[in-house]
Amino acid sequence: MFKNIDIKWVGAAVGLVLTIGGGFTWFGVTNNKLDALSGVKTTVTENSKRTEINQKEIELLKLQIKEIQLKSGNPLSN
Repeated sequence: MFKNIDIKWVGAAVGLVLTIGGGFTWFGVTNNKLDALSGVKTTVTENSKRTEINQKEIELLKLQIKEIQLKSGNPLSN
C-alpha cells in the first residue's frame, strides 16, 4: 500500500507542516505579549503623574523647612 511513497516527500511534508505551525504559534505568543503590554502604557502615564506630584510636594516641604528655619532665627540651622 505504501510502497510507492518516497520517504523524502513525507519528511518534507512533515517539516513544512511543523514550520507553518511554529509560525502560527510564534504569532499567537507575540500577540499575547503585545496585549499584556498594552495595559502597561496607562500605568507608565500614571507613574509619571505621581512623580510630578511628588516632586511638587518635595519642593513645598523644602520651602516650609526654610521658612521654619528663618522663623527660628538660629544661625546654626542650615
